[in-house]
Amino acid sequence: MRKLAIIAAVALATLGPAAADTLVYKSSGIELEMKKGAFSSDDRRAQQLLTIKNHSTVQIRMGTVECGFFHGDLLIGRGMALISDLQPGQDAYADIRAYVLSADRSDCRFADVRQ
Repeated sequence: MRKLAIIAAVALATLGPAAADTLVYKSSGIELEMKKGAFSSDDRRAQQLLTIKNHSTVQIRMGTVECGFFHGDLLIGRGMALISDLQPGQDAYADIRAYVLSADRSDCRFADVRQ
């Protein structure tokens, strides 16, 4: 029994952290990648951290990212962030928040992207 517990512990340790949720936006020569970072929620607000990487060869003049905050399958709030002047190969960071009670997850998307 002890050997089984040790094997299970080693297997879990080698898995490493879970992969981040990733969304790729491609349109008219633009390629952006969004990775979800930390999500937190308490009895007043929910927060989702995002990293957006410009894989394009062009500058992104303006982009809008929005996140919906959910309790189960029910949308209970949303927040948005603007990204501007994102150069090719550059990263942008967004901190999206909404004043909601008991959100347990978020779902994010690119709402608008302009060269």
